[in-house]
Amino acid sequence: MNENIQIGQSIQKKIKESGIKAKWLAKQIDCSESKMSRICKQRQLIDTDTLIQISIHLEYNFCDDYAKYVDKQMQKKSSFSLSHIYKFITNEGMHIGKLIQKVKEVKDIKICWMSEMLPYSEGNIYKIFKREKVDMDLLVSFCVCLEFNFFDICAEYVNEQIQKKNSDNQYIT
Repeated sequence: MNENIQIGQSIQKKIKESGIKAKWLAKQIDCSESKMSRICKQRQLIDTDTLIQISIHLEYNFCDDYAKYVDKQMQKKSSFSLSHIYKFITNEGMHIGKLIQKVKEVKDIKICWMSEMLPYSEGNIYKIFKREKVDMDLLVSFCVCLEFNFFDICAEYVNEQIQKKNSDNQYIT
């Protein structure tokens, strides 16, 4: 895990602030208590789907923290907007591999160039395109390589899911 983002500590802090138990959160996101403990102690990498689910249940957008970090890594925010890709991806659900592939295609970036920029073979990059979720550190690498902040899209998705959850809860008595 990148030393600049202490995601486990942030999750642990939000759990404590919210007054819920880590056991409850683990059950909500369908993971074991031991995995939740390892995430909070930063002994396990966290993937995009798990972070999104934790964000929704804690009603705190951890993807925003990553988005800010990536902006600093890129030294600027990309002026390249892909809001139409965001809508395409979220109609299918959050599939981060497809999103990475779509950005690569729209920016007309060659896979051989990506392979030189990232510590992955072309074959492994194609496998990543098929993944619904990836480790957060890997996504940071793709953000820098493609000069596109995927965490902005993840953060927007999380905000929509939190709003949906809250509006659904309004009608439950």
